Amino acid sequence: MSILLWTILTNILGIINYKYFAYINLVGMDGFKNLYNNLSEIFPVNELLAIKSWMIIKGIKNAILTVLYTYFISFWTYHIYFHDWKKSFHDIRLALFIVCTIMSVYSLFEIHYLIGGALGQKILETINPLYMKIADVNKWWPPLLWGGQLRSLFAEPSFLGIFAAMAIPVLASFFFEKKVTLLSVAGTGLYTLLVIMLVLSKARTGTILFGIEFTLLVICILFLHRSEWKRLVSMVMCTLFAFFVGLVIMSQFTSTKNEVTVSSYVSQNVTSVVGNKRSNNARQANVIATFKVGLQHPLFGVGTGLKDMYLDKNLSPEDKQDSEVANWSKMMYEKGPLKSAYPTLNQLAGTFAEQGLVGLLLYLIPIFSIGVLAIKKRKRYFADIRKCCVLISLFALCVAFFSNVATMPFYVMVGIVMLAINDERGNLSA
Repeated sequence: MSILLWTILTNILGIINYKYFAYINLVGMDGFKNLYNNLSEIFPVNELLAIKSWMIIKGIKNAILTVLYTYFISFWTYHIYFHDWKKSFHDIRLALFIVCTIMSVYSLFEIHYLIGGALGQKILETINPLYMKIADVNKWWPPLLWGGQLRSLFAEPSFLGIFAAMAIPVLASFFFEKKVTLLSVAGTGLYTLLVIMLVLSKARTGTILFGIEFTLLVICILFLHRSEWKRLVSMVMCTLFAFFVGLVIMSQFTSTKNEVTVSSYVSQNVTSVVGNKRSNNARQANVIATFKVGLQHPLFGVGTGLKDMYLDKNLSPEDKQDSEVANWSKMMYEKGPLKSAYPTLNQLAGTFAEQGLVGLLLYLIPIFSIGVLAIKKRKRYFADIRKCCVLISLFALCVAFFSNVATMPFYVMVGIVMLAINDERGNLSA
């Protein structure tokens, strides 16, 4: 409730104090245009006042939707499984099992396309428009086909990386089941396939998050569950197998010009995060400018969905020389800030800019609470490998804040981890 009220307040204040109404017109407000024209025929209507009033109404609606699609998902998840943490884990793992199975089948066609197969390309061209709005953003994103990288069912490879950050630790729990069943064997196979897909995606954020998760899983088993070391060896072997299979497949991509080696893969998809490689310049310019907006409006921010003109004014001439930044700016001025916006590439910077320091702290309270409670109840919590897996998954999704916005997997995992923390039965059976 506090997040909802603060979001509504900052939206209203942001609209009242908005400096860039000159760039907003009725052409860019399709839902409002007819109402304004009809009212104008009855009595005189001040256009600026009408726009502000309409934006406040939409701001309140958007604030409610924002809360419903964020931490309300966590609350809903917690409420559904309030008395049964184990069922929540089994259900999320089963859901991920099904989704990853579908992804694996789809990715077979995508791999065929990436190695030059005409059949794979034809199938993708038929399937993709059925569930994606092709070229919906900036006249090109998401493209019908993505060259050189696996994106599976997602709009772009980085989204596959974020999904993998949630799914991989949960699927890894199959390695540590008390009884070996057909489902657990299939689950370890899906884990291997998802790692292969992640390798083929060449998603830098996803690759780094996986490295963090894998390291934490190994540390967790070695220090807290030493009796499971044989199963850990199995997981490590499957991971190495998946990595090298991914490199072999990638070497067959039509876009691959040089031999794919471990060192070249690490250079292109891990160490390239630092420096002026790939899209780093555009991302850094965007995030720094967004953070500056927050510093300039530290208490209330500028309002949800209103940061983009402020962001644009904080970009230096050198920043706008980057082609990606220049395209964001061009499209915003052509369509208006309500129709075409800069992407938010850092959850924390975006929240700070739009809702101020108070809004940022409110957003982080559930995360801090989870950290404190997990430490307080660590003996009982870390005695269950499954609870370790979901906490590692949540930690990786939090790290992803620094290169993307939070999505539904994060909020679902918040609810599940809270269930795990508040489970006092300590039932370790599968």
